[in-house]
Amino acid sequence: MTDGDWENGIPDIVCLCEHGGVCNGRHRCIAACEAGIPLTGWVARNVPREVIRYADIGLKRTPADALAGRGVSSYRTQLGAAVRLLRLYDTERDTHWSLWSRMRFTAPKIGALFDECYSEVVNTVDEGRQIESGTNCTPSAAAAFAYLMRREGGAERLAQVAYGLAGGTPDVRDILAQARTRLAREAKHRGRKADHNRAPYELGLLITAVMAKEAGKARFTFGETSPMPTLSFAAEQLTAEAV
Repeated sequence: MTDGDWENGIPDIVCLCEHGGVCNGRHRCIAACEAGIPLTGWVARNVPREVIRYADIGLKRTPADALAGRGVSSYRTQLGAAVRLLRLYDTERDTHWSLWSRMRFTAPKIGALFDECYSEVVNTVDEGRQIESGTNCTPSAAAAFAYLMRREGGAERLAQVAYGLAGGTPDVRDILAQARTRLAREAKHRGRKADHNRAPYELGLLITAVMAKEAGKARFTFGETSPMPTLSFAAEQLTAEAV
């Protein structure tokens, strides 16, 4: 609304009950008040209380709803969780990742972060799904990792790593194969709703594995007490690869 991206001609009617309370269109009215702009449109007064339960009466909006309003057509729940994880990675690495589950972001905050910083996450969905399929890690960890790989290492390196984590590395001693096996094994022991708490650990494990491979190491270590590593590649190496 503040950006001028709003049409007052929306046909959805604002409904007021017999006491004057808003029983449909509450979010629209709140947004107009916060934006400080007039809201015009159709208003229905004295709507019987009996029909309120059939209307939208302020249901909680989710990050997926926020991304839907920005044109993201699929994988919205996973990408919303990935945006949160990426923000924590970028700003809270000094706080141990096991405490990240205490940090909550509202749906509007996720939407704003998507707009300001992470809209390109939609361009790595295919690689994220490839990584998720190969390792059975949580979707948000795979999506966030794919985005970081492309951001820090480029599209070619992301493709190579995604291929390796998806099973394209036949050597079981390879670092990516070790990470794939470990994540797949651990996935059998976590619950279906473990994404929120488990994702930071899996993101850290994936980053650690990639950085160990870049350093030519044969093994990697990442556990419950390990700090969140930083995904980075030498500038001269990136320049050479680009050429």
